[in-house]
Amino acid sequence: MMNINKILKNKRLTLALTGLTPQEFLNLLSPFAQTWQDLKQEDYQKNRKQRKRKLSGGRKGSLREMEDKLLFILFYYKCYPTYGVLSFLYGFDRANGFRRQEQITKVLEKTPRRKLFYLKGN
Repeated sequence: MMNINKILKNKRLTLALTGLTPQEFLNLLSPFAQTWQDLKQEDYQKNRKQRKRKLSGGRKGSLREMEDKLLFILFYYKCYPTYGVLSFLYGFDRANGFRRQEQITKVLEKTPRRKLFYLKGN
């Protein structure tokens, strides 16, 4: 697993891995996290009768923190590693790498654009 704190302390490394400066990454984190929560709540409400567990129930994944999720997807789109490389770096199966990439891409795509344009100004 990549150390997010070490990465964000080094501007050049953050740019190399994500395409964003540390400040841009942190600015994107809040709207990304809000979109994640909104989509989870929407999914919970839509499938509430079919669910066997409460929201946040079940096994905890390897990308537990929002920073890790955002780093994962930005790293994926900046560097385009194979799923084998992702499985090595993050410690999960290749198929899990594919599923996480699909899931987190949907969240990133739905993150409000107006907030993304605002990133460069800070």
